[in-house]
Amino acid sequence: MRRFSFARVCSILFAVFVLTLLPSQSTSAAKPAMVKNFHLVCYGNKSAFLAWDKAKNASYYLLYSYDAASGQYTRITKTSARNYQVKKLKDGQTYQFVIQSVNSRKGRTTKSAYSAPLTVVGRSVSLDGVHARRWAVRTKRAIQAKDLKTKKMVRIKKGAAGTTSSHIRGTLVVKFKKGVRVKISRKNLSFHNLTLSKSYKHYSKAKAEAFVNARGYTSRTKWLVWISQYTGSIHIFKGSQGNWQRMRIAKCVIGSNGHTVPGIFHMLRRSTTHGKPSIHFSWNPAKQWGLAFHCRIDSHTRGPYSNGCVRLGDADLTYLANHCPIGTTVVSY
Repeated sequence: MRRFSFARVCSILFAVFVLTLLPSQSTSAAKPAMVKNFHLVCYGNKSAFLAWDKAKNASYYLLYSYDAASGQYTRITKTSARNYQVKKLKDGQTYQFVIQSVNSRKGRTTKSAYSAPLTVVGRSVSLDGVHARRWAVRTKRAIQAKDLKTKKMVRIKKGAAGTTSSHIRGTLVVKFKKGVRVKISRKNLSFHNLTLSKSYKHYSKAKAEAFVNARGYTSRTKWLVWISQYTGSIHIFKGSQGNWQRMRIAKCVIGSNGHTVPGIFHMLRRSTTHGKPSIHFSWNPAKQWGLAFHCRIDSHTRGPYSNGCVRLGDADLTYLANHCPIGTTVVSY
């Protein structure tokens, strides 16, 4: 019979003890947590934006809609995002949704229980009235062009008045009376002035949220700022892509003659102007100059008067400086 030394026995017992402490290397996928905070963000044009919190151990999510005809839930999408735009809703019709988290690992799949049902009553928020600044133009000569909506050729008279959202060279989309929209070369147009909203009516919270969520804007932070040049206002949102909710709206002064550049920017640097916060969202290192949010420097509270910077009242500027960190997306439109 083979005999073991006392030291050998101790080493074997220690190895067994260590193995019992090691975690099990099971190949099965851990069951994901049930989705929480499944909610309606806002309505869009015959649509609804839904969002939810991240579920532990979830690889992706399955979204279901209740089918009254069958009395069952029907899957409408599979997504790894935490938001979804449900389209083709009818005004006044009631819809019910549930969502399920799924963990998929090494070919093994486990699902959570369904979330609490979310009921949505169809509602339409039209975005047709949301648009950028416009330039007043007139045609230099008679033009034959295709209507972008009807696809039919139309004749535009010499001197016809229209508007366009751009004044750069090349081919521009111009809108004329009765909704006719055509593409015309810039050389065939004469530009007059930048036209903005005469009433300066703010977009509603529902319309503003539908706009930024439908555009799919993202931000490096939990904040997003939209400069609405046409209405002379800024909208400040909190959330994430597809889940933006407006927290504040403020009147602002923009650049005259289109000097506030349209586009997507990010907050880059902070400084002080006239003893108050100044937050740049564009910067030219060579010229040491850029566009910024800063305080009012004259009596103007709204409209195109600056050299390009966006001027705000003290309370609104302070809110922006205190809540929106460097990296926040700034949409100028």
